[in-house]
Amino acid sequence: MTRCSTLALAIVLFAASPQAANAQEAPTREEWRDAFRRLGDDLRDLADKAGDAIEDGVHRAREGAAEVGAALEARRVFREVRRGAAAEARERDQAAVAEFLAGIRLDLNGDAEVLADVEVVAGQGRLHLSQGLIDRVGAEAEALPESKRRGFRQRVLGLVMARELAEAAQARAGRDSPREADAEAVAILARAGYDPGALTQREASTAVNLLTQARRQAMRDGAAPLAGPVAAAKVLVRYGPAARQANRALAAARELASPGIVGRLR
Repeated sequence: MTRCSTLALAIVLFAASPQAANAQEAPTREEWRDAFRRLGDDLRDLADKAGDAIEDGVHRAREGAAEVGAALEARRVFREVRRGAAAEARERDQAAVAEFLAGIRLDLNGDAEVLADVEVVAGQGRLHLSQGLIDRVGAEAEALPESKRRGFRQRVLGLVMARELAEAAQARAGRDSPREADAEAVAILARAGYDPGALTQREASTAVNLLTQARRQAMRDGAAPLAGPVAAAKVLVRYGPAARQANRALAAARELASPGIVGRLR
């Protein structure tokens, strides 16, 4: 409580007390008005601050709920993609690889950077995915009509995850072909239940751009002045231009869409 509201309240309490009757000088009408005016101002100020605090709390709660919802959606997509990756490995008669893929866990972290990477420790695989990447996918989806946002988010996240699992499957099988992994990722996505024919140029490009950022971040060697350009060069040499990667994914999707594995529309 502010000083003036305390003073005003003290005057009111004093006036109501027995001591007020014995006071030599009672407050004048103008003093009463001034005291109550200041008390009213302080109460309005307090109400404004309380309103601001409530509004801020509601905003933070909504942001938190949105973040939790996005994380739940990412986990649901991951479970589907992991199942699709294991099924694709079994289709290739790679039982050991299928078992490894089925055991991969998703590790969501709150990092604002765009990160996506499979790490294997003691035979256990973990797909590290950052909140920054999930947020970027959500931001891209906001530019679309509401009816198309969910499908966009799920296909982009699914393609990012499928591409990482495709490369992990290759490493487990003793192969290393990033270009083939682009097509294999789409096959995984289809096995996961996503219609390959629904994949759009924008979705493929968004997924590839996010993967490119994540790879550059992973290949950076500390904070040296040339770390960024060197990492970008390494990514370009290994994976090729982003546009070419997206085109390979789309070509694989179109090939699968006609005779191939048709999943449920998202």
